[in-house]
Order: sequence, then C-alpha cells, then structure tokens
Amino acid sequence: MKRFVILFAATLAACQSSRAPETDAKGKRPKRGSAPAETGGRFFARGTAGDAHELKLHKLAVDVTALPGTVHSHLTMEIATAAEGQSEAVIRMPVPRGAAVTDAVLWVNDKPMRGAFVERQRAQNIYTSIVTRRRDPALVTWDGPGWIAVSIYPLEKDRSRRFELEWIEPAAEVDGRVLYHAPIVSEGERVVGHAAITVDGHRVGAGTRDLVAIGAADPRKVFTRRAPGDPFQQVMVREAGAIGAPHFVLVAETSVAMTNGDRQRQRAALDALVAELPADARLTLLAADWDVSSIAEDAGPDAWPGALAKLDAIPSAGALHLERALHEATARARKTGAAAVLFVGRGDDGFGGDAVSGPLTEMQDERLRLSAIQTGAARVPAALERAALDTGGEAIALVVDAFQDSRAQLVDALRPRPSQPALDARGDGEWHLLRTITGGAVWMGRTLATETTADGATAQADAGSPLAVDIGALWDRARLEWHDRDATEEVAKVLTPLKSLLVLETEQDYRRFGLEVPAPVALRPSGDSPGPHFAEEQARNAGILGVLKTSDNAQMDLARSIQARENRNAAPMFGRDSALGNDATDVLGSLIGNQIGSAYGVGGLGMVGTGVGGGGTGESTIGLGNLGTIGKGGDVSTGNGSGYGRGAGGLGGRRARAPEVIPGVANVRGQLDKEIIRRIIRRHINEVKYCYEQELTKQPGLGGRIMVQFTIAASGQVIASVLQNSTLGNGRVENCTVQAVRRWQFPAPIGGGIVIVSYPFVLTPRGVASEERSTGPGQPVEIVARPIVQALATLTESGDAAHIERISSLLGLRRVSSAEALAWTINRRGADFDTHLLVARLLERSKRHRDAIRVLTESAPGALPAITAELEATGAEPDAAELRRLAKR
Repeated sequence: MKRFVILFAATLAACQSSRAPETDAKGKRPKRGSAPAETGGRFFARGTAGDAHELKLHKLAVDVTALPGTVHSHLTMEIATAAEGQSEAVIRMPVPRGAAVTDAVLWVNDKPMRGAFVERQRAQNIYTSIVTRRRDPALVTWDGPGWIAVSIYPLEKDRSRRFELEWIEPAAEVDGRVLYHAPIVSEGERVVGHAAITVDGHRVGAGTRDLVAIGAADPRKVFTRRAPGDPFQQVMVREAGAIGAPHFVLVAETSVAMTNGDRQRQRAALDALVAELPADARLTLLAADWDVSSIAEDAGPDAWPGALAKLDAIPSAGALHLERALHEATARARKTGAAAVLFVGRGDDGFGGDAVSGPLTEMQDERLRLSAIQTGAARVPAALERAALDTGGEAIALVVDAFQDSRAQLVDALRPRPSQPALDARGDGEWHLLRTITGGAVWMGRTLATETTADGATAQADAGSPLAVDIGALWDRARLEWHDRDATEEVAKVLTPLKSLLVLETEQDYRRFGLEVPAPVALRPSGDSPGPHFAEEQARNAGILGVLKTSDNAQMDLARSIQARENRNAAPMFGRDSALGNDATDVLGSLIGNQIGSAYGVGGLGMVGTGVGGGGTGESTIGLGNLGTIGKGGDVSTGNGSGYGRGAGGLGGRRARAPEVIPGVANVRGQLDKEIIRRIIRRHINEVKYCYEQELTKQPGLGGRIMVQFTIAASGQVIASVLQNSTLGNGRVENCTVQAVRRWQFPAPIGGGIVIVSYPFVLTPRGVASEERSTGPGQPVEIVARPIVQALATLTESGDAAHIERISSLLGLRRVSSAEALAWTINRRGADFDTHLLVARLLERSKRHRDAIRVLTESAPGALPAITAELEATGAEPDAAELRRLAKR
C-alpha cells in the first residue's frame, strides 16, 4: 500500500494563465479523458436573506492511498466568510466521473461528526428542518455525473469550518503508471483552489500539471470479491486498450427536432471528428428520422466529404424513430464488421415507450460500443446515455462539453477491442461501466463465474479486505447510477442520485429523525487542549444535567445560555420534525437549493413558490396571497374579483393579461396515474413561470412550447430530466425548466419501477384567452386555424402555380409558385395536424412521397387516426401499421 499527501493552497485564478500544457515524451498532448472540468463549479456563501457573498478557502488538502486497482481520496476543506450574521456555504465541485463517494465529516465545535446515507428527499427535508433551528448540518448530494453539491450551515463571520469527504475511484493506468487528478474548487470559470502538489514528501510541479503519477500500476486486469454464502461474485475488470483503426457506423439525425443550430453543430462536430480520424479509418453513414437512409457504406476518407455534403442536403423532417435507427445501425455494423455505432443529434425518440432496450440487447450481443453526441441540450437523453455507458461508449453534450477535449476518447471508443474472456461472457450477469479520469473503461459485474485473463493474473479479494470493500463500493456506485435498489436490499453506503450524505450536529439529532447513528470518527492522537467550543458541544451532546454535574461554574453558565437560546427557537416538544408546519421548505425560500435565488418552497415566503406565500395565491407575477398587489383581490361587493387585495375593490375591468404557462397533457409510461402527475405539476407551475418571466423581461415577445421528459424513480424522486423538444428557442428558459422539474417529488409508483413522463408547457407572453386555446398549444403565430383550412380547400381544387401562390398569400408568406418550395417554407414546429397535412399534400404534389410521410409522422401520437388514414390513402400502409405498433409500445 502506498500513501501520499497532496496539499493545496487557495490562490488567485490569474495564476492559471501561465499553466503549461502537459506533454508526453513525443511532445504530444496526452489524452485527458474525463478529468473533472474547471468550469461549472459553485463556491459562495448565502445569507439568510438570499444574498450571495464571498466564501473564503483557507485550506484544501487530499490524502491519497493507492491500492491494487483502486485509489482512495480523503479531502479536507476549511472555509470561512467575512459576512456578518449567519450564512450557508454553497459548493458544487467535481469528483472523478467513476468515483464512489463513501463518507463525509463535518467538524462541529472541534468535534468531527460523520454523515449518514439518507434517501435524497428526506435528507433535504431534515437538513432544512435543522437549518431553521440554527443548528449545524451539512448535506452532500449527487449533482450529475462527476459532480457533487455540498451545503454547510451555519458559517459565522471569520470563523473557519472544517469539512471532510472521502471517495474511491478505479485506478487510471497509463503506460504502467497510476495517474491522479488533483481536486479543485471553482466559482463559475474562476478557480478558487489551486494545487501546490507534494507527493510522498516531494514537490511535483507547481500547479502546472493536471495529472500526477502516484505509483506503478497493478499488472492484473481482473479483481473479484465474493461474500460468504453468496453464489454470485462481484467483479472488476479493466478493459484492454483499443487496437486497429476506427471502424464504425455513423447515424446522423435529420428529424424535425433538429433546428438549424442543431444541424450546424452536428456538421461542425462531424468535421472535427473526421479530421481526427486516421487515414485507415472506415465508416458507414446513415441519415435517421422516421426513415433510415444510407449515404455511404464502409467508406474511406476520400468518400467522406461527398457523403457529408449529401447529408447537408437532407431537410430536417419527420419524427425520430430511434428504435429503427439503432436496429439498422446494428445490422450495418454486422454486415461491414464495424466495432462501434456513433449517434449524432438530439436523440429524443418521437414516440412513446422504450426505444432503446431492444437495440441495446442486439448491440451487446454483437459486442458493439454505442456512443452519442447531443447537439442541442445540456445532456444526452437518459436512455441513450445509459445505453452508451452500458456498452462502453461515450456520451457527449456539445453545449456543455469541450469537444476538443473529448475527441480523443471518442475516437478511441470507435476502435475495435481485443477479446477478453471475463468480458466476453458478460451477457451471463449484470454489468455496468465506470470511467477512470483518463477515460479508461472499468467494468463492474455480478456473475456466477468469471474467466481469468490469459496469464491467470486475477486478484481474488478476501472477505473484509480493503480491496473487497472497494469492489463492493464501486459495484454499488456503478449499478445505482441508473437503477434504484430493490426494497429488500440494504442501503448502499455510496452517494447516488437517490441517496445523499447528511451530517447532523449530535448523535441525538440522528436518533430524533429515526436515523442510524454513524460510527464515530477516529481522531488522531493529540496533546492539544479542547478547543474553545468544547464545552458548548459537550452541553449539546451530554445534556444540560450531565454538564451541571461535572462542569465548573463557567461551563454551567454556558450550558444555561445554550439551553435558553435553544428554548427560544424550540421545535415541537413532541415529534421529530420542526415547528414549521408542512415542511421547513415552506418558509425558507432562498436558503434552499444550490443556486442563488432558489426560493422555491411550497407555501413559503419565496417569490417562486406555489402555495400561500410562495409566490402567493396571486394570479400574476409576485403577489403575497391575500395581501398581494396583483393577487386574488376582490370587487367592492364580494372581495373575490380581479382587483388589488381581498375586499379592496377598485381598478377592475379590462387589464393586460399576465404571461401564462399552460400545462399540457402528460404522456406517461409506467404505473403512475396521469391525474396525479397533472396535480403535482400544477402545484409547481409557478416554478416554470418564474423561469419564463426571467427572460420575458428581455424578450417581450418570447413564447413557444417546451417538452420536458423526466424519469420518476420507485421512491417518487425525479432522477433524470431532459429537454425533449422546444419551439421556444431560449436556452436559459429551457435549462431552468428542466432543472426545476429535476427537483420535484411525486408519489411512489404503484408496484415500484420507474415512470417516464413527457410533458409539454406552452408559454405565452400575454396570456391566452379560452377561445384562443382551442387552436392548439404551440401553434405558430403566422398560421392560424382558419387560413390553414382555407389553404387545404384551395389545394384540393388544384395544385397549379396560381393556387400555390394563393395558398402562400393565405398563410401570410412570401408568394411562391412551387409546391415544394412552399412546403419547406411553412413553419411546422409546434403546429397542429392540419398544418402538417397541408405540408404533406404539397410534397405529394411535388412527387416527394417519402418526405410527405416523414412530415406526417411529426404529428404522432396525438393525431394517430387521421395520420394513419392519410398514409393509407397515399399507399403507405406499412408506415401506418408501424405507427400503430409504436402507439402500443
């Protein structure tokens, strides 16, 4: 076992500008893999009024231990603030993408308190309840792959708080050495903590290297662990490196969801990718929407420019039939002997049900790697991302990832791999992938038997050994990123999307909330005298009477003062929760969450909540319920009209309608009633409205429809939320809405399992009267129902140039005489079935039969009977049958 200490000092971000790029012996920049990025972090203090101020970093140190196949990190952080009063530390920091966070410790008045693993929503509620009593909790939550969020309360002026965190990660091995990435903390793009690294007493660089070699790599590739009496064993297998040139099937999405911006980003990514490919690489190019079209098959570099030009010429149309696209890609890979499939596009299937599981099984049987590049959202769709990880591929979102840093590992994923007995048999068990900081693949499995490597270099961990504990932790980390645990399983002792680490002030606090008291933290021997807060801590832990028996007069005075202060802020005398009514979230407003102004409560004092106080019961922007200036008011006689406050009367009558968010109809796959989902969403609708109104002040005419797809776990917690499609064209509103949905809690689904919901929100800048709503949500402003009906009738009369010009005039568009030109001019995004029907018939007139079918599928599944009838009338019976099948999927 090797042990190292890496010390950090908080320095100015300007020091980063002189950092030299890391190079290998050949002068080339090595692959950085998935090392945590410096941007996207948060590091600030938030006051009780929601104001943000500077958080100071006094110390950042990590104790690193290298074991066979794994690396341990013990991070120590000391923080403080110069602000008056009490503040909450808000930290978002990167951890290695494949790390299992296993422990957290908060020092409370010179005593370390260890955290307990608690279901995410319950941990948040307990943390909130403790904060309202001005006690000392800390909360660590999963904040996306490779990120954690840390909240610590309270911080007092110039008083340092100490926090510790532990994690385990699979060792990153390059050229026979184990590499380590130094942790950082940052606020946005500004690095707050910067490394001055010391390894085993020797200084290594001066903040000039991202990756540090900490020892020799273990030559063994397979590590196993078996619990006594368990027929299954847990296995960690380090995948062999790639061999040969990239050989893959490239699927480029051309559906209607691909905006002009998406297509431009898609082309830029493909240009950058092919520039990275070696001269002996080969690819098959497919265009995918409702149809799958072959553009090039098993082509070399000479054919790529022409193939990409043909791809550019395909207009974006049709709903994405993702299942068909992935099935066809697998068949082409089998035919050409390709080793991988790469999908580039938005990746949102246009139909209900599971579009990925069937193709995923085929890909795993063929030993294909699936990778995905998301062109328009902050994250690859959950099902596609999971499939990529389950096959050992890459999942890259262009809007957040630096593609230039991701290309090397993407190209590596497109290369063939040598056969490995332990992995070739992985279809016989359950397997999940973890990534090292350099992008290497480590498979975690649970199987009855595992073949050893060719040279027999397999490490078998003894029960209870450090290696066995590590394998168990990494197995839990890998499987629980996507799968909720079974109700019969023990609570996993690792951080997951559904499990948080909650640190409370005293053992009594854990017992009060019905939590298992964590094991005490082993302190290092020290001759130091107790700190200045020791007596206060003793009073809280042992109780006032215990202190009175053993302490001197000063301690008795202190104990009495503590008791008096806590009595003034006492929780209920009976029961476990605080005296705040429904939930502490109701009144805390901006103290909850990890973003400035996240004042979301239900019935709270925040500006954004959904009940009395939290956004008020008012019908417009702020409102404080009955006292709101624009809330539910009253006319003179009844006090219930649209005036200024209850019973105040006056100023009724006509007024400008406020911006409105109109909920749509949920598309639900799983065992949770639509009406229940609708009620929960309406309860939170002001959160979406807040996201919208923030940008509406900058763009008064902003409006459109946002379709959000989210996944509800067996616990009711939303574990994934992505933008499915949008006609709004404003990334800030779209991302804010997606993040708001991610915080929601639903009832547990009947019978367990997950529930996948697609839900539309229609955002209108001036509200929508009831007669306006009948035309359908999200319909383009320039195309209203009556002109569309007139246009269809005109096209029925004739499709000659004069009639086409008349149709363009009816729709308020530039006059054209070509049916095909008019078809591609009409805005279909968010439009109703009649608009799609008109475009399809214009394309049929132009003898573009397949394009007409593509356009019709864009209205599915909402207008299925009308679509299938039109398809059958034009001789497209197979397409109509496929739509009916998808409707039942």
